[in-house]
Amino acid sequence: MDKCYQCKGEMVPGEVPVRLVVSGRDYRKMVPGLICQNCGEGYVDIAVGEGFEEEIALELAMNGPLTGSAFRLMRKVMGYSSGEVAALFQVDPATISRWEKEKQPINPHVVVLLGSMLLERANNEHTTEDRIRRLLAA
Repeated sequence: MDKCYQCKGEMVPGEVPVRLVVSGRDYRKMVPGLICQNCGEGYVDIAVGEGFEEEIALELAMNGPLTGSAFRLMRKVMGYSSGEVAALFQVDPATISRWEKEKQPINPHVVVLLGSMLLERANNEHTTEDRIRRLLAA
């Protein structure tokens, strides 16, 4: 990108703040991006933003809390639709929606299991995920 989308000013490399609030926790970080010399607007590559989300999802998988919004972020980072994760954990898709919107208490075992799958995937392992899929296929 050569020009700012807001004011058409010149863009220069710099550090851009990113922020995500999950489960009432405020996560902030400075990441490489582009900053408009004219208006100061910052832009980050989508892969950088996704990397920030993955860092947070891994933190939540390790330390919680076991909330619907944490579950949603972990699911999103793993690339699952709500329907896919519902099938994987053999629950109604509406249940996933209620968990993620925190309208129904989330099953803590499912959150822990999804978190374990995410942590394994970060280490290029898929043991738990593969075992669940094999058991469901049997």
